[in-house]
Amino acid sequence: MSDRKKNTGKDSQKKSKTQKKKRIPKTRLSVVRKPAAPDVESMDMPSLGDIQAPPGFRVVSYSQAMMEYAGPVLEASESQDINALNERMQIAMKMWNYGIAGELVTGPRTPKEEIIRDISKVLKINNQQAAEFFKEMIEWKSLLFPEELQQRGVPFMVMRKEVSHIIAPFDLGRINFLEEPIPPDQKDTKFINILNKLDSFIMRRAEYDEYEDLFTQVMEGSTEIFDKWLIAKGVEESRQELGWFPETLCNFVYGYLHEDVFVLNSIPPGYLAVFFSDFVLRKVVIEPHMYTYIPASIKLFYTFLWEKEYLVNPVPVMYAIDEIEPHFIEILRKRFG
Repeated sequence: MSDRKKNTGKDSQKKSKTQKKKRIPKTRLSVVRKPAAPDVESMDMPSLGDIQAPPGFRVVSYSQAMMEYAGPVLEASESQDINALNERMQIAMKMWNYGIAGELVTGPRTPKEEIIRDISKVLKINNQQAAEFFKEMIEWKSLLFPEELQQRGVPFMVMRKEVSHIIAPFDLGRINFLEEPIPPDQKDTKFINILNKLDSFIMRRAEYDEYEDLFTQVMEGSTEIFDKWLIAKGVEESRQELGWFPETLCNFVYGYLHEDVFVLNSIPPGYLAVFFSDFVLRKVVIEPHMYTYIPASIKLFYTFLWEKEYLVNPVPVMYAIDEIEPHFIEILRKRFG
């Protein structure tokens, strides 16, 4: 698949055996950053969930590695102000790029003394404390990402498991859910119309510039309108946790050029498998147990799309997710257990 953006019912019991044997698409990423012409960067690789790590370690994408490394810096202050968080993240990135990432370092290296001054200023500690914190962060990287285990020329890192987590499938049946369908209101209809319009651009392989605004509206609207539906369905338990992942699926479907052409109402099971076993593991950084909410969230999202008259029958997608979920849970157990 390739990045488009120039830059995140009841189940059928009987399906043919041939459906289970559908080709699994290659993971092909082509990054196209806006606003200029495509700058394509392609690579073939196994799904992140299928890459084996040594015992006691797990495989993470670069962005996940950076977020895990930045943890002590982000937690050094209780302030949740966005500017303060950005300042702390910048400090973490400077320490990462100082040289502790070995050959993965790109760009100029900020002098150690300047980083220590920044640590002192942002974290509001004296220079001696800042120097000690800098030293601890250097040691933190060595503990978290042992240099001898890292491979060159691959888009992932091997990270130490600090703790083991109990991973269990999320039971959708425990949610108090209003079975009666909720017909679309004016806002729902507007969202579905935008979605259908976006689908038409995707199906004819239009250029990103032609549908960028539609894509943005779908991404921004999916979370809000899905949450409104969950509230109307009487979902209280885990509503906040379930509400975010449709946006991730929309990003996967509409934000990337895939080998095959499809939209939300025609996504092949093989691509759903790629979404779970690779995309969310690369793009979503959350607490380990939170990943188990994703299959339930996507099934609820397709129920929403059915009730809002975007698709005729959600059962095929439900069935595909039920087939994929055990493998996804097993991946999570290997990564976090």
